[in-house]
Amino acid sequence: ELNDNQVREKDLNAPNNNDNNGETNDDKNGTNYRRNISPLSINEIDIRQCNTCNNVTNDKLTPNCYLSVNIKKNRLDYIGKYLPITATECLKAYFAKECIENYKCDKCNQISSVTKFRRLTSYPKILTMHFNRRMGGHIIRDKVRFEKTICLKDEWMMGATNDDDGAIKKTTHEGKKYKVKSIIKHISDMQGGGHYIAYRNVCKDDSIKIKRATVGDKNVLTVNTIKGRWIEANDDSLKEIKFSETVQQCEAYMAFFEAC
Repeated sequence: ELNDNQVREKDLNAPNNNDNNGETNDDKNGTNYRRNISPLSINEIDIRQCNTCNNVTNDKLTPNCYLSVNIKKNRLDYIGKYLPITATECLKAYFAKECIENYKCDKCNQISSVTKFRRLTSYPKILTMHFNRRMGGHIIRDKVRFEKTICLKDEWMMGATNDDDGAIKKTTHEGKKYKVKSIIKHISDMQGGGHYIAYRNVCKDDSIKIKRATVGDKNVLTVNTIKGRWIEANDDSLKEIKFSETVQQCEAYMAFFEAC
C-alpha cells in the first residue's frame, strides 16, 4: 500500500510533456502543483487507491475557498447527553479514509473495493471552514466547540507545503497551527430565511470604535478603542464579548483561521 508521500512523489516525478502552446499535460490535468498553488486558496485533491492492485488515481486538483465539513454527533457525556463536536473532529472526519465497494479499477480491471480520501497540496495562509448544517429539509443546530488554535496535520497533506514564493518543499514538522480569527453564525428558519451574526477577534495592532451614544433620535458610534478582544457584529450593533462565554461553543456556520 502506498503512503501519502509515495503518492506525492509519483505525481511530482511524472514527466511534463509540452504541447504546441507551451502548456504541459500536468497543467491540463491539474497535477502541476506549483502552477496551481495560490496563497489564498485551499488546493485539494481526491485520491482513490485500489485495494487489489494498489493503483492510485488522483482527481484533478481543485482550488477551493473553504473546506465544507459535516457536523456529526459522536460523543456522549456521563449522563448520556451529546457533547459539542469540536472543529478538530470535523477536520478529522473530512480527511478520513473511507472504503467504497464494487469499484472497477482501470488498471487491474477487477471489481473490488477502493480506499478514497482527500489531501491538500499546501498549507493555506487563511483556513476557512464551512459547517454543513442542512441534511435534507432538516437544519442541524448542534454547537461546535473551538479552541483558540487548531492544527492542520501533516498526514492530511500530500507531503508538500508552500514557502514565501509559492514553491513546493517537503514538510519536516507535524503540522501547521492556525488561530481562530472570526466566526459567522447563521440564525435560520425552515422557510429558508435567516440572519447572520459575526464574531471577530480584534488584533493587538487593530482597533474598533464600538461605544454608542444618542444624538437626537439616532444612535452613533463614538471613540472607544479595544485591542486583542472579541466583538460581536449584529447588523449595525457592535459589542464586546468573551471568547469563553459566546464564541467557544456556538452554532457556527463558517470559521476563519489565520496561520500562526
